[in-house]
Amino acid sequence: MDLTAGEMSERRMEEEACRKFLGGSGLAAYIFFQLRGWEAPPLSPLNPLIFLNGPLSGTGLPGSSRLSICGRSPQTGIWGESSMGGPFARQLRGTGYEGMVITGASERPVYLLLTENGGELREASHLWGRGTFEAEEALKEEVGDPRTAVSAIGPAGENLVKYASIVSNRGDLAARCGLGAVMGSKKLKAVAVRGSLKPVPAHPEAYRSVRRRALENLEKSAFAEGLRLFGTAGGVDLSSAICDLPVKNWREPRWVEGMERLSGAPFDHSPQTPPFIRKSFWRDPLLIRLPLDILP
Repeated sequence: MDLTAGEMSERRMEEEACRKFLGGSGLAAYIFFQLRGWEAPPLSPLNPLIFLNGPLSGTGLPGSSRLSICGRSPQTGIWGESSMGGPFARQLRGTGYEGMVITGASERPVYLLLTENGGELREASHLWGRGTFEAEEALKEEVGDPRTAVSAIGPAGENLVKYASIVSNRGDLAARCGLGAVMGSKKLKAVAVRGSLKPVPAHPEAYRSVRRRALENLEKSAFAEGLRLFGTAGGVDLSSAICDLPVKNWREPRWVEGMERLSGAPFDHSPQTPPFIRKSFWRDPLLIRLPLDILP
């Protein structure tokens, strides 16, 4: 989608590239370098913003509710990729498209609607300045289908804050690398997708076998149990032990005393912990805890 020209074209990816650069972020990197994205300043119209599913996104496999959003990061100035869960990947797969590459910049706020019938740019000046929750609800009403998945930016992205997120489904975020600011620089308020096509595996029996084994492994996984009990905070202890936490923006490997306060078990027993419910992503057996005060 070229926002400067207001034009959309379709591209069928060659099978060799799909096999060689596996996954949403892998294929996005391939496309990014084909477009010479490294030459473009992060907030320039030439920086491609890429929404891309992986080969399993939108299927019934555990964890298949995710997609990658990639481009040159305004926060770091180098390659940026962020992963987001929720219904967006499934709805994108249902359109028959695997992703979208957004280049150029619009002169006025717009949003992109993608369905099985193709893409359409629509006016979004009435949404500019609104928060992501409000914009999402307004777009669903405007499109006329509550099943529409929306990824939007709020005032932070509009004002080019370098760590701005892209938000979907009132709490699913592509929060790394400031790619919300890239959307803001393109005057792209949101991307809305709605599709009903169902993915068909090339080898149904092998697919069902893999899915069954994955579910069995999750039942035995201590890490998965921690997520069920404590949400994302259930993985803090393990992540801290293997130095996989972004302490001071990855400048330090560990922050022991801080992790002890932020890990799942102490947080769970704290009187300050808000009430919560358990919620899963689309067709994901893991039930993640969400505070009640962020739900509609």
